[in-house]
Amino acid sequence: MNTGKWIMGLFICGLIALSGVLYRLVGELETQVEQNSRWYGEAIWQISQTERALQNLRLALATGGDIGLYGPIYIGQGRVLPNMPVFHNMRFVDDAISAFGRNIEEVARLLADGDFQSLALKLDDQRDQLMELSVKFAVRSDITPELFKSQRSLYRMWVAGLLALLICSLIACILFYDQLQRMQQKRAEARRINIERIGLFAAGIVHEFNTRLSALRWAWDRAVIGDPMQESVNAYALLNHMSDLTDRMLLLARGSSHLQMNEFLFDDFVLQEEAVLMDIVGPDIELDMSGCRGPIWFDRVHLRSVLSEALANARDAMGGRGKIVLHYENNLLTIRDTGPGIKIEDRDRCFEPSYTTKGINGTGLGLAVIQSIITAAEGSVDLTTHRQGGAVLSIRFKAREV
Repeated sequence: MNTGKWIMGLFICGLIALSGVLYRLVGELETQVEQNSRWYGEAIWQISQTERALQNLRLALATGGDIGLYGPIYIGQGRVLPNMPVFHNMRFVDDAISAFGRNIEEVARLLADGDFQSLALKLDDQRDQLMELSVKFAVRSDITPELFKSQRSLYRMWVAGLLALLICSLIACILFYDQLQRMQQKRAEARRINIERIGLFAAGIVHEFNTRLSALRWAWDRAVIGDPMQESVNAYALLNHMSDLTDRMLLLARGSSHLQMNEFLFDDFVLQEEAVLMDIVGPDIELDMSGCRGPIWFDRVHLRSVLSEALANARDAMGGRGKIVLHYENNLLTIRDTGPGIKIEDRDRCFEPSYTTKGINGTGLGLAVIQSIITAAEGSVDLTTHRQGGAVLSIRFKAREV
């Protein structure tokens, strides 16, 4: 909910900022409208005054009036017109007003030289130019968008801004609602996963102890008919393993780290655990571990669990008879059996908890426990069928970071 509040707060701040920008924009446009309207009125007035001065100068030339009086008046009025601000905003009169300005200077020169005949012709040209400017200002309706933003444009911008604001608000609300739904789904999924983990944890405890108890039964049976001292050593090792495993499971239940990573030699480890591993596979299965060599970075107790689960799974797949070959090198462990292999339809589900191909005799937890341990150590697990028959369990361990 805190995330939702933050999103809503940011959304409100965004709306306030957008409203402020729109308000400032409209204020600037209104100022521009007032300014351009004033410039437009001044330009119309200046054109009319220039036309009047031009008419008086032409009349003086025709009747022999006081040219020395009306000439400077017209030149003064004409020089003001091209420099008015409104003409800088009107692209369609740039050439016309520039030509008019140049002709004004030509009129001033002809007036100073006393060339009244050429002056009369130049004044006729200027009259036509002023009439063209007057028509463009007073008659043409398309001058308005080129001159300034009209009030209608302002209203349209207000409406467009409000519509954009509403659309943004709607989109933001939809996104916010979708985000809330996603958060609720994630929480529900997290609760479901936690429930599954609790169930898997409880089932895993039973499965782990059942596997070791089977080995203890084998040791007891052999102790009765064989060497009690040697079998008691094997049984004691199994009991120590079960004790270590219980401690680690308690740490896992309390949310503590259940992996204690160390570096050791894999071949030394399997040599030390050979008796325990042989008890798991049984007397009618040949266990070949000669291809195991090299260092490994892993938890010793959980490596024993991984090997125990893998060997028990291979043993059950072969029906208690056959051969299992372990090979370890460069952080890759492969466990191959001589059983029937894994079917394609079972391969996609073999790591799912409680999924088994052994019927009522299977729990479906062996491979799931292996994957859980290896994944926690940032490794990977894969199960395939060898081209010559039998299943191959491949476990890739994470290399030690230097």
